[in-house]
Amino acid sequence: MKVTKSKIDYIITFITEFLLLCAGLLVYRFANVNFNNEGFAEYALFRRTLSFVQPILLLGLGVGLPRFVSISESKSNNREASTYFISATFILTSVLIIITPILLIFKQEFAWLLFGENKYSNFIPPLLVLIIGICFHSLAYSYLRGKLLMLHANSLQIINLGFILTLSFFISNSIIEVIYFTGFGWMFFSLAFLIPFWFKAKGIKELYIKKVRELLKYGIQRVPGDIGLAAMLTIPVLTTAHFSGIEAAGYLAFGISLLNMAGAVFSPISLILLPQASALFANKQFGLLRQKTIKILIITLIVSGIGLIVFELFAKGILEIYLSEINSSLIQTCMILISGCVGYCIYISLRSVLDACYIKAINTKNLIIVILLYLIFETINYLIFNNNITIHLVIISISFNLLGLLTLIEVFILFRKNNQNRAEN
Repeated sequence: MKVTKSKIDYIITFITEFLLLCAGLLVYRFANVNFNNEGFAEYALFRRTLSFVQPILLLGLGVGLPRFVSISESKSNNREASTYFISATFILTSVLIIITPILLIFKQEFAWLLFGENKYSNFIPPLLVLIIGICFHSLAYSYLRGKLLMLHANSLQIINLGFILTLSFFISNSIIEVIYFTGFGWMFFSLAFLIPFWFKAKGIKELYIKKVRELLKYGIQRVPGDIGLAAMLTIPVLTTAHFSGIEAAGYLAFGISLLNMAGAVFSPISLILLPQASALFANKQFGLLRQKTIKILIITLIVSGIGLIVFELFAKGILEIYLSEINSSLIQTCMILISGCVGYCIYISLRSVLDACYIKAINTKNLIIVILLYLIFETINYLIFNNNITIHLVIISISFNLLGLLTLIEVFILFRKNNQNRAEN
């Protein structure tokens, strides 16, 4: 029965993430068609800014809450799971109470910081609504993941990140109205999912402070990793724009988007694996966890490997299907960058195993190592090879493959340690 439910959860989550990917592509098209290039740029700016500030404000709750809730649920300790849920609500609410007046009082300063110019100060209030909406969405989604209520969790995803996101373009007359509607929609439906659980929650009052500290200790050290991953997907584009021009940067941005889409194929595995692996690890079912991890690794290697070979062989035809105009530079850029997809897909698939089994932020450590090596290699490229664009692309590809390799090494170290401990006992 458990295996059957697990398979159903994976299937539903894969379908959901595919639909959300389609919705994500559609909203940018709607922004371009309905509000011309200026509106499209403004919408992209809102979404980019939200992606940057969201992991900072969540303080790692998106990983910490499902981990600790799933461990409590696996031990049939519903009161402890509720305690984590209430504690996470307290942390998130406190953060929002602190940042709301700060953003509103210093609108011009934050407009300059986040959007580049003081004139965008009118963007701050709708951005704040969007932030509050996505934070409560993340709280609800994380708790539902922890309880492995994936049907509920995916329903919330479809409603907020699919239905609300696209509907807002049909009932609003400006980008700011679109953002307001999206943010308030996220808030309404997230609270609709959360309120029943708040009423049912029977936490252990004596443990609230302890659980708040536990969640913060686990989560805060993962925030640099979230920022680091965003940096890996952003810094190469910025450096390319600076040294090689906008056209080369545009090609690179598109190639990284393809790489990110390849990783997104495996994100459902990571979403479900975190609570599952947490429960297995907490109950010392290391053999089952190892078996599940190896199965996922094999699937990831086969699927990503086949995808890489197909793209490298038929890159021109594939790109012609998606884009109306392509040239040899774009094809070469995408072919080099997509060669990093195997490592990136391994990272996406297996990072949850490390988050489930370690309090220490191993993924953050790996990301920092990769970013430092990337900067060293780019410095060498700049000083010795005069910032050769091909070498630049190869360095990016190597960096993503290195991230996957480090993840894989840490997973093997984890299981080797557990085998040694079991042998000693």
